[in-house]
Amino acid sequence: MRKKCEACGEQFEAKRSTAKYCSNGCRVQAQRGAGSGTRKGTSTVVAFGLAPRPPSGEREPGPLEASARAELESFGRADTLAGGVVLALARRIDEAGPTDTGSGFAALAKELRSSMAVALAGAEQEADPIDQVRRQREQKRRGRGAG
Repeated sequence: MRKKCEACGEQFEAKRSTAKYCSNGCRVQAQRGAGSGTRKGTSTVVAFGLAPRPPSGEREPGPLEASARAELESFGRADTLAGGVVLALARRIDEAGPTDTGSGFAALAKELRSSMAVALAGAEQEADPIDQVRRQREQKRRGRGAG
């Protein structure tokens, strides 16, 4: 009896009426959730792309994404490609659900740290007005003590 494999979609000669897959590989692939539409002999790649941000008001950024954005903006790097990668990783960590493993979280956190370092490499932080006033005050104090 000819059947269609539920994992790769190819026709195969079933030895039993309950057969769903053409091979053990397709059975394992379907069990792992990678089936449905993939061709036999090809690997399934999960794309970790940068999803377009929804219009403002539809989604509130999580705490990590908000703090990453604030830090990137303080260095003027939020709108760079590297800054976008940092924000995407921070968003992914914020949205991590109960299905994420500890090792998966650790890998994302490590990638976030290295991406942040790349994004901020060579950047000078925009001057904080309070810090500028403090520097001016210190310079005045030093000037009075020297004379």
